[in-house]
Amino acid sequence: MNWVLGAVAAAVLLAAAMFLRLIEATFIRLGRARASGLDEADGNSERHNGDRDNGHSSAPPRASLEKLVEDREVVLGPVSLLRVLAQVTLVGGVTWIAASRTGAAGIVAAIAMTSFALFVVTEALPRRWGVEANDRMARVLAPVARVLSRAGPLVWLARLLAVPAKALGPAATHGDSGEVTEDELVALASAAAQASLIEDSEAELIGQIMGLGDTIVREVMVPRPDMITVSIGDSVADALEKVIASGFTRLPVTGASVDDLQGIVLAKDLVAAHLHGIGTDGVVKCAQVLRSATFVPETKRVSDLMREMQESKSHLAIAVDEYGGVAGLVTLEDIIEELVGEIVDEYDADEALVQVLGDDAFLFSGRLPASQLAEVLELRLPEGDWDTVGGLVLDRMGHVPETGETTELDGWCLSALEVEGRRINLVGARRGADSTGSG
Repeated sequence: MNWVLGAVAAAVLLAAAMFLRLIEATFIRLGRARASGLDEADGNSERHNGDRDNGHSSAPPRASLEKLVEDREVVLGPVSLLRVLAQVTLVGGVTWIAASRTGAAGIVAAIAMTSFALFVVTEALPRRWGVEANDRMARVLAPVARVLSRAGPLVWLARLLAVPAKALGPAATHGDSGEVTEDELVALASAAAQASLIEDSEAELIGQIMGLGDTIVREVMVPRPDMITVSIGDSVADALEKVIASGFTRLPVTGASVDDLQGIVLAKDLVAAHLHGIGTDGVVKCAQVLRSATFVPETKRVSDLMREMQESKSHLAIAVDEYGGVAGLVTLEDIIEELVGEIVDEYDADEALVQVLGDDAFLFSGRLPASQLAEVLELRLPEGDWDTVGGLVLDRMGHVPETGETTELDGWCLSALEVEGRRINLVGARRGADSTGSG
């Protein structure tokens, strides 16, 4: 009879330890963002069931998973304490019984069998269920976890016993909070695409959206030398010729210089003025159809500017540097292209920013973002105050290069193949080429 009671007690302790370890593994694995998603999905399901039953759903409300993982130690502390007590009691009881009935060999055998059972039943099995079926286990175990988190004496005792561990352990960091960081979100999207849960284009778009938050206006703007402008004294007819030649529907209007920017003119205003307007001596000037321009610092975040453009219904902004000079202009199309890629219409010149010449040989436009060159060539960029490939090569050389002059970067030979004035328009790249040559 004593053997039967002992076996029953051992089975109960083993089952309790397994159940508690399952709760522990589940809520260690469960992140706050995932818990919030499960709560939302369960809420939508309950509302759907309520609507189907005419608002009289019999299902009890679920325990909020997000609240349980906000301070997961309130759950994990009591659970771990009870699990350790169950395991220690089980090992101690089996050892005591073996010592009273058998010799040293029996004690060793009992400890070995108990250790094997504890590893399989209370470690390996619960951990696999808690990780592989995390969503399902979290939903099932949430009510029990909520009850244990409200067991005041257990929570207090667990916190007290955990004080030495907190004092000796590392300080908590932001990454330990259970929140998903940007890098983790991009990695999750990439993994989901590889598992065919989402399209590759969707994963790429998620990465582009994450990157947009760190992008500044200077990285996407049309630089000052490339700006197409009209003078405040130009006629509407002259401005229309530039609109037709460039294909742009909005042009900045300058005064004495580019830094003396007066505003912008719209193609539709120019057409209307040309057809119906009468100016001095029969000539309509750009000043008569001038609209105010929006000025933003070149260091402004693109994501903030996009929201401001949406609110103000503007499509063009002038970027200024720290000294108040005009650095370039940025359009809503430039920002959108950061998300979806290059948008080419019938007026855009078909200019390839990257050309593959052969094995380990490329041509890059000087205005290509340097980060894209790093992706294509798989190299690490040095620190520097530049954004484009042309700026990178100019910085590496330390002077305005002659056509064909080269420099070396991380095993790649970069050649300035086309130099216009003080600007590098075309850069060639070859792996392992001699950087001392003229390219």
